Amino acid sequence: MSIAGPAANLSLTILASLLIHCGMWLGVFRHPESAGFTHLVDAVQPGAAAGVASLLSILFSLNLLLCLFNLIPIPPLDGFGAAGLLLPEDAAGRFQRLGHRMGAYSMLGLLVAWKVFGPIFDPVFWLSVKILYPSVTYGS
Repeated sequence: MSIAGPAANLSLTILASLLIHCGMWLGVFRHPESAGFTHLVDAVQPGAAAGVASLLSILFSLNLLLCLFNLIPIPPLDGFGAAGLLLPEDAAGRFQRLGHRMGAYSMLGLLVAWKVFGPIFDPVFWLSVKILYPSVTYGS
């Protein structure tokens, strides 16, 4: 179950990228001159397409962020439960018991995760943008 949330976020990120490419194929969207977290696609014409472009940019970026953040193996994040999938059964049980005993420190875990997340997210975000637009180069 722990992997379900990040998998849903990854699925929404992929859906956003497919919709961006469909819009580009239809001539409604184009890649922007400069990209950022809330600006990954431009509308060719102003109007409703510009709103959809903003929505798809945020859908892509926010779900990528949530997917990666929730995979950090610190309780109470989903990554803590998913880490047990990579361990032998007895080690996974000890790991989970440790997490339950640390329940009172969950807020501290979230603060630590948030602090270390920036250096993790930035390169992954720009790699994702490079996958979204393989022939376009943006500065990070």
